[in-house]
Amino acid sequence: MAESIATSKARQTSDDRYVSRGIVKAFEALTVLARSQSSLSVNELAARLDVTRSFAFRLMQTLESVGQVERVDDARYRLREGNHIGASRFVADLLQAAREPLRALSARFSETIGMSALFQNRIEVIHVIESPRLMRVTNVVGRILPPHASSMGKALTAHQPEAIRNTLIRNYGLLTITPNTITDQTQLEAEYARIRERSYAVDAEESIPDSTCFGVPVFLKTGEAIAAISVSFPTARLPREQGLDDLIQCLKSTSQAITDGL
Repeated sequence: MAESIATSKARQTSDDRYVSRGIVKAFEALTVLARSQSSLSVNELAARLDVTRSFAFRLMQTLESVGQVERVDDARYRLREGNHIGASRFVADLLQAAREPLRALSARFSETIGMSALFQNRIEVIHVIESPRLMRVTNVVGRILPPHASSMGKALTAHQPEAIRNTLIRNYGLLTITPNTITDQTQLEAEYARIRERSYAVDAEESIPDSTCFGVPVFLKTGEAIAAISVSFPTARLPREQGLDDLIQCLKSTSQAITDGL
């Protein structure tokens, strides 16, 4: 199996004799749990960490004892809410993989580029490249995205299991943000189905007046949607026909490049 990111970095920065495998695997476990949309069993953790089941069990027992993870359903584990260690590593890995692909996307369209990530109960903006143009759509790192209105929020929520979709919607609420916001649950589920079918989402002035955004999910190689990226336009500058098709394909290619870099 290919070397993990954490192990590879440890080898680059320190002599193997002084590297604690247990500590490295503990950080890897926190990152894996931060990335996962659901709790994981010991067997699942052992497979993802490339360790034995007994090692994974001891690791989880240790992390639980120091308050980093919590056990659910007696045999599964998840990151304890408010744990910033795993979340920080998760974001760092995403940004490292996304840096160059997002720069290329920004250079191609000269519009505002955003990236968001799925955390345990919210979708949060983690990176923004502002458009150099005087009239532009802005975004802010740390903003919590509406799962029913923004392009990244919809793209990421649509690709979650039903229970997680419901949690994200319940935590944010089906708030009316603009006259175009979808607030009916049945209409929203139909919108999510369309997003899954075409693999991109559109925010047609649903979260910000006079702006249109296109977003696509970013997947782990295991198929889990963990993040999303977007390009945001003032509606008056929206590309038409072939230009719009090119935009969607470029977004999807950028998403795949980020997946490949994780």
